[in-house]
Amino acid sequence: MRLQETLADLAATTANRYDPVTVKAMQDAAAELIDQGVGKAALAVGNAAPDAVIEDDQGIPVSFRDVVAGRPTIVCFYRGGWCPYCNLELRAYQAILPEIDKADGQLIAISPERPDEIVATRDKNELTFGSYTDVQLLLADAFGISFEFPKKLIDVYLSLGIRLEDVNESGKWKLPLPATYVLDETGTIVRSDVDLNYRRRMEPADALHALKDLGRSSTRVD
Repeated sequence: MRLQETLADLAATTANRYDPVTVKAMQDAAAELIDQGVGKAALAVGNAAPDAVIEDDQGIPVSFRDVVAGRPTIVCFYRGGWCPYCNLELRAYQAILPEIDKADGQLIAISPERPDEIVATRDKNELTFGSYTDVQLLLADAFGISFEFPKKLIDVYLSLGIRLEDVNESGKWKLPLPATYVLDETGTIVRSDVDLNYRRRMEPADALHALKDLGRSSTRVD
């Protein structure tokens, strides 16, 4: 089953979980973010990936460019281990990791959560690819995919028991939009997918196809 079908099934299953007031608050918050133009400035195909300091799962600072340097890379920005849609996405990418390795590429996942939360998400989903903390969401800012929560949305999340200030390294009510980028070995974006709708993600098969295309192009040039 394709990832989007799995995500749609989850959305359908949980559709009746929220009361009308909560649903209205979510809709109003989404409309507010659209009005603010969130995601409109996101980097796209042809742009060079920016740099920022991120942390590995041990809390050790590393340069994003150093992590991706010289290798075609799939980069997944996800909201956190508390998000069931993100967990489904991460597991879907884990399933194709052998094919990514075979294509001489790499896969990394980036979240604003603290390193211990990153580890918990990794262990829960049995992930074996690199996971990093975007400490102050500086990398998400540079990619143009970060946003601050509207007050209504903070209230909704608190009512659901989700406290981003407790799990995010920054302590802020701030997240990246779910986004997937495929970078070539020079760090140039060759495929991108950014969406304000957190229930929708790039198909891992599409990211893998873009990665394999890089290998085929390199072979033709050689």
